[in-house]
Amino acid sequence: MVEEGTRLDRSRSTGGRRRRTSEKAVLTSLLLVEEKLLESEYFLGRIAISNDPIHLRYDLNAFVSACRVAFFLLRKELARVDGFRDWVKEAERRIDEDDVQAFFVRLRNFSQKEGRIQVHGQMSSRADGRPGAWRWIFVDGSLEVPTVLKGVQVATACRMYLARTATLILECARRFPYDACPWMALSREGVRERQLDLNRIEFVLGIPKEFIRATAGNDDEQRRIILQRHVDPVAYREIERLSQIEGN
Repeated sequence: MVEEGTRLDRSRSTGGRRRRTSEKAVLTSLLLVEEKLLESEYFLGRIAISNDPIHLRYDLNAFVSACRVAFFLLRKELARVDGFRDWVKEAERRIDEDDVQAFFVRLRNFSQKEGRIQVHGQMSSRADGRPGAWRWIFVDGSLEVPTVLKGVQVATACRMYLARTATLILECARRFPYDACPWMALSREGVRERQLDLNRIEFVLGIPKEFIRATAGNDDEQRRIILQRHVDPVAYREIERLSQIEGN
């Protein structure tokens, strides 16, 4: 798999080693962003069944961090892509204006730097009198809970935040398809659009030239196909699934 954000400086001798420079990345990818979204979903699943306030806070801290880091990784990976700066500025404005997303951004900053997330739990009772499931909600403390989330179960609120984050990332991927996914970048259209140098891609992926030449000869289209097989596609179906969980 291609190393995300690998940058190559071929203007100097490096003894065959990769160099990290400030130039634009050869291939960029949202694979790590995808992983962070799925990590967020994992902690969301734990939050949904939690019956212990301490464990709930552990999982909630992990969730708000992972979900926010997904956006940080997006911003870092595509930072040098043409047009991305304007896109991310607009995306950040939308986050600030969305009560749910803005609350979770503040929640993450507070939990990482200042203190404990304030929640209240109440156990329901079953018809036969036995203990039922716990119901957790956010409560006002150092942070004020927005009206839209007052009385909403913590797991439901987290589901809303994850869905909206995934939606934002999908929008970015559609806007920058050949920068978001290395497999798409190495499609016929992607190579043409990004004017990729296949020799450089071979070097970045660490594939011996002899292997490529033995299989493809001097046929650039065959070289492209072989190189494309050596990178992972972003699982957009998974991200799209996450973008639709808000109403579930």
